[in-house]
Amino acid sequence: MRPIIGVVLRPDKNINEKNVQIIYNNIYKALNEYGAYTIGIINDMKSLEILNQFDGIVLQGGNFATEFDYELIKKCYQLDLPLLGICLGMQTIGETFGGNLQEISSNIHNPIENLRQHNITIYKNTKLFDIIGEYNISVNSRHNYEIKGTNLTIAARSDDGVIEAIEDTTKKFFVGVEWHPEDMINYDDYSKKIFKSFIKSCNKEN
Repeated sequence: MRPIIGVVLRPDKNINEKNVQIIYNNIYKALNEYGAYTIGIINDMKSLEILNQFDGIVLQGGNFATEFDYELIKKCYQLDLPLLGICLGMQTIGETFGGNLQEISSNIHNPIENLRQHNITIYKNTKLFDIIGEYNISVNSRHNYEIKGTNLTIAARSDDGVIEAIEDTTKKFFVGVEWHPEDMINYDDYSKKIFKSFIKSCNKEN
């Protein structure tokens, strides 16, 4: 049976300046392509009551985190519910576990849509290395902040030392990445591996 993945919706504005909550289309496409049903989770504290109805959670990128994001991360950790954090999602996971968010000063992280922008080093004995199978890969970049001092395992850094991935290897899947693998999935095998591994961890048959 295909796992049901909850994606935390991000508060935003539509073209008429009305408040909305959104899921980025590339997130949906990536999850759907690799065998998951996708359901948006309203960014509201009441949604914590239904987390156990999902087989996994994606904390997607966005402009700002809410109190709900931090509480959801704690709940996923307690339940050992597979969690994939992307960009802001990864930063929020890092903050939840002792990290501090700081503005990036390095210019190698200037955003260029959908391109392999800079290199990262993935550390051995991490889940991310098990997934990727390579020490050095190139990733895209669309972030203005970096996480410092998290208590989680640092799984990867960029060439200038910015933390690019964090995780807890004691959990089924508790991984955050600073880049946007969903935007590279059409042409990047490593991005495909991340989503395949996440969805596999959400499958109740495993």
